[in-house]
Amino acid sequence: MNAARLRRGLAVGALFAASACVALLLAEAALRLLVPSPEGWFVFPPGLRREFEPREEIMPGVRGVSRFIVNSQGIRGDEPSAANTHRILAVGGSTTQCLYLDQTEAWPGRLQKLLNERAGSRARVWVGNAGKAGRRLPEYRLQLEHLLAAHPELDTIVMLVGANDVNRRLNEGEFRPVDLGDPEVREALLDRAFDVRPRRYALFPPRRTAVWGLVSRVEKTIEIRRHWRMIEDEGGSNYEIWRRRRADATRIRERLPDLGSALAAYAADLDAVRRLADEHGARVVFMTQPSIYRRDLPEEYARLLWMGWVGERQSDPHQEYYSVSALAEAYAAFNRTLLAFCRESGAECLDLEPLLPKDTRSFYDDIHFNETGAEAVARALLAYLAARPPFLDSGGEAARTDDPASG
Repeated sequence: MNAARLRRGLAVGALFAASACVALLLAEAALRLLVPSPEGWFVFPPGLRREFEPREEIMPGVRGVSRFIVNSQGIRGDEPSAANTHRILAVGGSTTQCLYLDQTEAWPGRLQKLLNERAGSRARVWVGNAGKAGRRLPEYRLQLEHLLAAHPELDTIVMLVGANDVNRRLNEGEFRPVDLGDPEVREALLDRAFDVRPRRYALFPPRRTAVWGLVSRVEKTIEIRRHWRMIEDEGGSNYEIWRRRRADATRIRERLPDLGSALAAYAADLDAVRRLADEHGARVVFMTQPSIYRRDLPEEYARLLWMGWVGERQSDPHQEYYSVSALAEAYAAFNRTLLAFCRESGAECLDLEPLLPKDTRSFYDDIHFNETGAEAVARALLAYLAARPPFLDSGGEAARTDDPASG
């Protein structure tokens, strides 16, 4: 009797398992047919539009409503057209994204206007902004790997790099190199580099099925909405909380961890980006990352700081932070590595860091530009580009400012 029941139970279980497998296979086939994976690589959701109203008492030097508009290619900026004579893509983190600055005030937007004003009717330059907050050089490598292939018409890549590489190293107890050869690591970084992207489907492993892809896309949509509606609040009120946490910190680190391995990985990533651009026939211009950090930073500016915490997140009210002097030293080390790489490899580099005053004429916090700071970045880059082909010949005379280039 018990044996008969066991056989019936096993039969029912086998039938259920077979039915479930058939249902999953049918769902997989239907999803591949009816809900195909996106065909393009989009840094932001195409057509995204947001408006922010930052408060100047929170963000000194930022005024009025700021628009964030994404074109059909998933890039912040105007729609490119066949009339464009030169196309530039700005790549970097939040200091490139310039979230709380208006479309026309972020430095990529200002660079586009300045280049076109200089050239007059003889040229029409397009500058797109692919800056994405919190991303590092490994994510930029993946962005360029796909964007350069998808948009061979790109002529120049301008990269403002280093901030998130510095911050992530200081957040970590020990340096953990990024292995882009690891499929799981690569997939995770692709999710960070692109809000919308294709996926390679296969029956196995499960993470590469259409069913899993649909679940992942739903989760990604929820994450994007949460990011734009909650984390990036319209008035920048979160900055008050973050600044209070740093100001109330009882533990301040003066000594940096060993940066040697992180700097070596940084140089290797820079070289990978340079070689990638060369393969696609694109010019790449690197820029050092300016910051407000300096040893003698007055208290009126120190109260604007919120970065430099130790650990994965800054949510602990008893969080430990690095001192302003330590942060200044860390940023200087990464900038020196970039300049040395450019000298040794022959890569183009604009040493932007010494060109911006370390106060509220440039920044509204540790590293993010206000309106005058973004204008200074755009004009420094204009001077660099205008002193070299193809812009040297397109605007009559080179820019009249001193050439700030290095490398």
